[in-house]
Amino acid sequence: MKPFILSILLLVSLLLTPVTVTAVAASDSPEKDHICFRRIDTDSDGWMSFEEFIPFFEEDRAKFDSMDDDNDGKVSHDEYEAWLYDRE
Repeated sequence: MKPFILSILLLVSLLLTPVTVTAVAASDSPEKDHICFRRIDTDSDGWMSFEEFIPFFEEDRAKFDSMDDDNDGKVSHDEYEAWLYDRE
């Protein structure tokens, strides 16, 4: 029983630990890329704001602007994926 409880505690601690992404690259799975976008979109409104962007990409306004194709000040999931896959 103890190994099970320890496993659960480890899993919970990993899920609650803040994560900073220093490099983002397209994965081999669109689902994984979608999960990454959802992680960045902390308020779950379907858009990445610059404030949500900062913890993952630092205050790199040029990078944010390169994602924001329509220059509306926010990045949609489609814009994020286009940026992600166009960089390769």
